[in-house]
Parts: sequence; structure tokens; C-alpha cells
Amino acid sequence: MPRIDAPTVAEHRAGRERALIAAAEDLARRSREFHDRLLVPIIEALTELGVPDPETTSELVNALVHAASRRVEQNGDLERAYAATEALLEPYLRG
Repeated sequence: MPRIDAPTVAEHRAGRERALIAAAEDLARRSREFHDRLLVPIIEALTELGVPDPETTSELVNALVHAASRRVEQNGDLERAYAATEALLEPYLRG
């Protein structure tokens, strides 16, 4: 039976780590592309409303939505998260 030496183990470990990093980088890229596509209608709506910086504002709106979804995951209270999100956004959108 052939012996597996330390350099071979180290090389294998490095190869696995490179594969994991590449997979993680690909996942991050695809996730970012998906996220960017989700923001398009928000950016368009904010542009129509005359918001000076629709890209930044869309990220802030997205952060609020993300926080609301975390609250639902934590306590299961969709109605409460929706009401709080609406309370923050509605005055802004009404102008």
C-alpha cells in the first residue's frame, strides 16, 4: 500500500480549499447578480418619484425589507413586520 506523505496531504487540502473558494466566489457572484435584478424595479420606481439617488435609496429600502424578513424568521409574525415596514415607507412614498 502506498504511503501518503505530508506534502501530498497538504497539496490535496490546498486543492480542496481552492475548489471551495471558487465555488463560494461563484455563488457570491450569482447571488449579487440576482440581488441586482431584484433592485431594478425599485430603482425604476424611485427614479419615477424623482429620488435624487435611486441606487443608494434602493439599497436602503432593500435593507429594510431584509430586516423585516429576518424578524419574520425570528418570530413568525408577518403582519407585524409588514405593518412596521409599511409605516416606515408609506410617508416617504406619499411625499
